[in-house]
Amino acid sequence: MEKHFDFLVVGAGMAGVSLGARLAESAHVAVMEMEDQAGYHSTGRSAASWIENYGNETIVKLNRASFDFLNSPPEGFPCDGVLRKRGVLWVARAGSEDGLGEMFNDDVVEISATRALEYVPALKVSGLRRFGYEAEAYDIDVAKLHQAHIKMLKSHGGELKCNAEVVAIDRADARWKVTTRAGEEYSADTVVNAAGAWADEVARLAGVKPVNLEARRRSAGMVPVPDEYSIENWPFVVEVEEAFYFRPDGGKLMLSPADATPVEAHDAWADDLELAKAAAVFDEVMQFSVTRVSNTWGGLRTFAPDATPVVGMDEVPGFFWFAGQGGYGIQTSPAMASLGTSLLLGNALETALREQAFDIASVAPSRLR
Repeated sequence: MEKHFDFLVVGAGMAGVSLGARLAESAHVAVMEMEDQAGYHSTGRSAASWIENYGNETIVKLNRASFDFLNSPPEGFPCDGVLRKRGVLWVARAGSEDGLGEMFNDDVVEISATRALEYVPALKVSGLRRFGYEAEAYDIDVAKLHQAHIKMLKSHGGELKCNAEVVAIDRADARWKVTTRAGEEYSADTVVNAAGAWADEVARLAGVKPVNLEARRRSAGMVPVPDEYSIENWPFVVEVEEAFYFRPDGGKLMLSPADATPVEAHDAWADDLELAKAAAVFDEVMQFSVTRVSNTWGGLRTFAPDATPVVGMDEVPGFFWFAGQGGYGIQTSPAMASLGTSLLLGNALETALREQAFDIASVAPSRLR
């Protein structure tokens, strides 16, 4: 027999479980995951950072509206804060000085080469021309946050269903019928499309017009550091034209070429050529070279054409978009879940979003039609 839910959320990454956990407080919710574990794809392969000014105007508002939750979650949420102060050191090579200069404001301040060396003593400042520092940047404990949302979902009676790849979505009598590859059938008043790189595919299954989301691969790997350097408190270091970024992680540096190669939705892997390019630039600006890159991985970041999330009800009744978070999905997840909950339940926006003068139209799927 079909099991009925008020909301059936497709996708159990950070987006799906955070929204599902909020909805489960007042509704009957199931979150469907095609893999054998939640958060297998983008969530489990994130750079795990909160950077206030990372993204366009809409993203920055979501970042700011998420900070208090991440830093000190509300009473009843099953974990304490998930942030650790890190900071960002922005660096510019010859030819990109003006690009970094355009970033300077009250939050990103220009610093001297001497000051930059205090933050990262291994910099080869002769290979760099300009430096900026952003204090309000943090590491996020992604696994802790993701698991807390799952725990909250279940504590309110919500269900997480893994190995439940959705293969058919049909609408009849004002309800959705959802079928999984294993042949299980569910019905729901509303389907929430939180399927990340697969979101357009899920829309097609439901007979809904896609919004032209694009999955882009990002590669990363771990780089050993000479024993003479103590890196635990180094900031996140970003080359302003995104030739690379790196940050400390477990005694090594997590290095990425910041690649954004359009790909089909799939179980992504690292692009070794892109990692080699990042390593070459790293060698130009650091006092030690990349001797090897180990434990490489790839993740998918999914963007709408305007690099802004897609959140809201489609023209097709009962089909709700919750996708296109790009590379910002972890750090914006509290505000995104708040926004999605308000829209789905017909409530006013919550305080954190109202304080940012958040414009619902900026994320509405209708803007892409």
